[in-house]
Amino acid sequence: MTVKTTLSFTDRHHRFIAEQVEKGVYATASASVAAAIEQMMQAEEERQLMISALADVIRERAASRARITSTRKRRSPRSPRSWGSTTSEAIHRPASSWRL
Repeated sequence: MTVKTTLSFTDRHHRFIAEQVEKGVYATASASVAAAIEQMMQAEEERQLMISALADVIRERAASRARITSTRKRRSPRSPRSWGSTTSEAIHRPASSWRL
């Protein structure tokens, strides 16, 4: 379906369109505007695909980070304080008593 509308252009844009029609690049000014709109629509579609892909990567990284964080919380602490002693006492313990 074709819709008739009125557009206003700057002198610069009007000259460019007129030159393109004169050179035979486009049959009419309407055809040149339609081509420009098609390019804009394609660029927007590509932009949306890129944004969607980026959002997927961000979600994957967030999920991965959440898994790493939850794994760290489940592990038993490895610090000397977990042995119920001060750090200096823990340093002097024999290696065989260290929890790794």
